[in-house]
Amino acid sequence: MTDDDATRVQSFFEMFAAKNAAGDLDGVLQLFAPTVMIAGPNGTNVLPSNAMAAAIRNRKQRLDSLGVPSATLVDCDTIALDDRYTLARTEWRFDLSRLHTDPITLSSTFLLEHVDAETRIIVYMNHHDIMAVLRERGIVNE
Repeated sequence: MTDDDATRVQSFFEMFAAKNAAGDLDGVLQLFAPTVMIAGPNGTNVLPSNAMAAAIRNRKQRLDSLGVPSATLVDCDTIALDDRYTLARTEWRFDLSRLHTDPITLSSTFLLEHVDAETRIIVYMNHHDIMAVLRERGIVNE
């Protein structure tokens, strides 16, 4: 992967984080392919864009209601698989100082597709269940 490619991916995730922090959920959704595979500790699903939109909105509303701020990108390692696909391993930090607890850093892996000047997420893998982590911290009482 060239430095330009790594910079492109880093910029993509910075834009992803900024759109999420601003509550621009339509903007966030545009960064995903029309159909996305979501994987994590609770299994795997393939979601069309309308289901992905609902999932993004529900997660954002849930975290906002708990007082959990948007995550900040703290690390992004990339592997170019070929000219079209990039694997990105990322680390995201949730600053929980407003909730009087230490920050949480969680990892996610993405498979990105590059077509012309556009980059989209085609696979999104969470390595942690954020709600379970928040439960462990006593932030969620379910």
